[in-house]
Amino acid sequence: MKLEPRLPAEGINNPPDSPIKEFSSLLVATILLGTALVFVAGFAVDICVLFISPEKEHAVLGGLVAPMWQELQEGGVDPQADALLGEALERVLGTIEEVTVPLEARVLCTPEPNAFAMPGGAIGVTSGLLEILEREDELDFILGHEIGHFLGRDHLQGLGRGILVDIVFSSLFSTAGVDPGIVLSQTMGGMQAVHGRDQELDADAIGARTLHRLHGHLGGATSALAKLGEASEEGFSDRLNFHRSHPVSDRRIGTLTALAEQNGWALDGDVAPLDARLIEACQGGDPLPE
Repeated sequence: MKLEPRLPAEGINNPPDSPIKEFSSLLVATILLGTALVFVAGFAVDICVLFISPEKEHAVLGGLVAPMWQELQEGGVDPQADALLGEALERVLGTIEEVTVPLEARVLCTPEPNAFAMPGGAIGVTSGLLEILEREDELDFILGHEIGHFLGRDHLQGLGRGILVDIVFSSLFSTAGVDPGIVLSQTMGGMQAVHGRDQELDADAIGARTLHRLHGHLGGATSALAKLGEASEEGFSDRLNFHRSHPVSDRRIGTLTALAEQNGWALDGDVAPLDARLIEACQGGDPLPE
């Protein structure tokens, strides 16, 4: 058999696919791998959190509360407003027997209407939120809602998942020169949206129970949610936004209305105005930077 030499095929040393296509394939594969890891590990985080008692959380993380307030409250907050918010928290805690550790609430001088539960037993209420509230029962609902997050361990699950996501995506993308924050914002927002909405609705139910016990009606809940919806200028696009972790206000109001009907709770009743010192909590000093 006679061998006939042949020239190698043209382009033998060039990859069949373009570098852009290879990078895109690698990027998609990395995102899918990271998503799978976060889902699996996220469920593990949620389960582990259930074994961390409120007492253990307070003992380990409670020491972080004081320096955290010092950093967040630099200037601008009326001490009387903080005291009034603390009194409101104690009033609400008197209706929620499941709370077994001390909690603390403080005013934060920032214009965005918001309230949030933080690990260690802290609840922050922004001056922007207090400025749109008008009634005592509205504030009671907000505080009851945030206590509901403590009872559901939502704040710890959110903290654990957030740290986990940062670690996973930073590790996967560090060698590729890709900003993991950009990928994270696009892929993880929708993944956790439904989970967050369920937590919000559960916390709403705790706030509603608080209002029924304190005021005999849920007027403060529906009123506060309506004002929050107006402040965020919710429109049709908000209802279609897959990345929202909080359900829009009309859905939450509808859920609370159904809960009231189910339990025979009134939706309206006597109301008391919110103390003006709370509404003007940060008007006497320089607000914190946004």
